Amino acid sequence: MRRSASITLILFAQCLSAFASEPTHASILALIRDGKSQEAVEALESFKLDRPEEFVTGEYDYLLARMYESNGDIGNAAALFQTVASSRSVLREYALWRLSQIARFSGNEFQERLLLYEIIALYPDGLIGDAANRRLAKSYYESRNYTEAIHVLTGPRPSTAKASGAAPSDAAIREELALLGNSHLFSGNKEMARSIFERLLNTTPNQQQPDDFALESVRGLDALDQAAGSAAELTAAEHVRRGWVYQFNREFIEARRHYMSVVNRFSGDSLAAESAYQIGRGYASLESFAEAFPWFERVLEQFPELPVAKDALLQAGSAYTRVGKHREAISRYRQYIDRFPDDERLDRAYLNIVDVARDSGEETAALRQAAEAQQVFKGRVGEAQALFSEARIYISVEEWEKALDSLDRLFKLPDLGGTRVPGGTTQVEVMFLRAFILEQLSRYREAIEAYLSIPDGRNEYYGWRATERLMQLASSDAARAAVVEKLSSLSGGSTSGDHETKRKAIQSMLRLTVDNGSREQLLDSLRSVYQELPAYSAVPAVKRPTVGEWEWPEKVKVLKTDERRRAVAEKLLFLGLYDEAATELEMAGGTADRALANRLTTFYVDGDIAYRGVAMVEPIWRTIPADYQIELMPRESVELLYPTPYLSLIHISEPTRQ
Repeated sequence: MRRSASITLILFAQCLSAFASEPTHASILALIRDGKSQEAVEALESFKLDRPEEFVTGEYDYLLARMYESNGDIGNAAALFQTVASSRSVLREYALWRLSQIARFSGNEFQERLLLYEIIALYPDGLIGDAANRRLAKSYYESRNYTEAIHVLTGPRPSTAKASGAAPSDAAIREELALLGNSHLFSGNKEMARSIFERLLNTTPNQQQPDDFALESVRGLDALDQAAGSAAELTAAEHVRRGWVYQFNREFIEARRHYMSVVNRFSGDSLAAESAYQIGRGYASLESFAEAFPWFERVLEQFPELPVAKDALLQAGSAYTRVGKHREAISRYRQYIDRFPDDERLDRAYLNIVDVARDSGEETAALRQAAEAQQVFKGRVGEAQALFSEARIYISVEEWEKALDSLDRLFKLPDLGGTRVPGGTTQVEVMFLRAFILEQLSRYREAIEAYLSIPDGRNEYYGWRATERLMQLASSDAARAAVVEKLSSLSGGSTSGDHETKRKAIQSMLRLTVDNGSREQLLDSLRSVYQELPAYSAVPAVKRPTVGEWEWPEKVKVLKTDERRRAVAEKLLFLGLYDEAATELEMAGGTADRALANRLTTFYVDGDIAYRGVAMVEPIWRTIPADYQIELMPRESVELLYPTPYLSLIHISEPTRQ
């Protein structure tokens, strides 16, 4: 009797254990979220065996197929995708698309096209329909069936596709136009191909920054001219135009071919000077500086009066510097100063001489040149650039007092140049360097004050660096007395009745506190203070929904599409497939409501389409002060502002979630 009771208890315990470990919807999706795809597969397979009806009605077969696919088990993935594609599932179009991709990468072009045609026929109004149409055209093109590629590109489009009259600057339209031009080229319709390539080239959104499709255009035009034997008939302007497209896209050899044609055939044309200069720039871009400076010298010798000579002088000086010919480099910069004393880039010539002298180890000459430049550009931004160069030289040779004097004078200037001019600086950078020098001089009290004057917070680079230095000082025996003294003075402000004064004091104390327990107490106090300050208490509430659980907000009644699209979005969200769900949700009106838009932001990030999520969440946080303590930011917001997409692919070991 006693033995029978024991067996019963053991069996009961085993049943409880089995029940406790039985996979659930939430536990499966948690495994997927954590990048544990193999464990997710095992859980889904167990779920299928234990609860077959729920597995079918929940359409977990599509989720399991996705997991097989991510693990490289293409055979099992294809079988399950086929099961979904043969059913009446709302995810049928996605299963067909996945099957077409598997067929594509396995080299079965015929099977791929059959599946794409099925998608286009059954789902012309879906996101997949438009993608299938584009992929179908590429598939025919890649298999050299140019006639069918043209037919697809010029035939009726799915209803979600953009109209053919869309602006040519649209990347998708330009991509298809380039594909169409190449299809006509290789099918022998040269007139149509030339017309399309010319159209693409002429409608480049930014002629100074030609895109990939402009590059395709000049490649096609070159092929047409070479086949017709008409390359020799091109004008100098056309050679330069095509050369620039190649040059900008770093196709330097092809660019050089066009520029050489101008130099050789149109040697008296002003465009020959531009072409020679661009040949030199091409070599310089390849870091072949020994080949570059002869071309700059050619411009200076043959076209000294043309505007391009100014550019050639500066580039020649740079090329000579890179090959160690410092005397020649300084000579070219001096020529620039003498010939173009009123040029807007005169500061570059002066400052480049400073850099050349410094790099060659002649600090005294560099300082003398920096002083000269300060006088020449007195009252202009060039003065700040030269003074900043002087300060950096003193820092490099550890002449701290002289460096500090230079920075003090620099800080008083009205325009430091910032990032808009080479060699410029900002007040916050000067403040950081000044604090660093005070630290090197062991003037710790002043250094601490200087570091604390630089605000820290999200996107504050020098504030972050300043806090790093403060934490190091807090751990330093030499600076300990100064740190303790500052913390003592700040503690009075931390108990002030004025909330803003209290906030500033606590945030400063945090930057000087390394003890974890003390930091936690300060953070708790700061959290309470934030609640009393409107600017800090209005933190955006971007809540990540529970994994796999989803419902539409009650007030959202009208969607921008039909109920089938809503059903697709809901099912993908239920399965936690946010990469596909996010685009469907947006198409279904996900940005029309604030609550939906907030959730959509999280779905894009969780679906590894992080750039879309960040673009949505950043504007929300712009209203919050930049010095908001990062440790007190809601975890959901931190994960959205600073996402880690493709984490499972980046980490060698499994990521640990806090």
